Amino acid sequence: KLAAPNVETGKPPDDEASGVDSGDVADCVLDALQHTEHAAQVSAIESSWWTTGALLKGLCGATEALGIPWWASIAAFTVGVRLAIFPFMVQMEKTKVSRFS
Repeated sequence: KLAAPNVETGKPPDDEASGVDSGDVADCVLDALQHTEHAAQVSAIESSWWTTGALLKGLCGATEALGIPWWASIAAFTVGVRLAIFPFMVQMEKTKVSRFS
């Protein structure tokens, strides 16, 4: 049962008077946010093209499996792709220099 705010001061009651543990409230809010984030991910994957959906599934899977933040998985993916195409870029530059010089 929740206690009403103090009429004279307008301040909310303290946790002991209200019978609500602030840790329980924080846990509930965190659970709700996690479920909302998961629903948004599922919606984005389902409404996208198959290539984009596969990329999103991979990034979400890496984020969950490694326990890293979403921005770190995007940064790691970007660095990985750039490292993968680097040899092709070097070969293209060598071909361009040899052909046009």
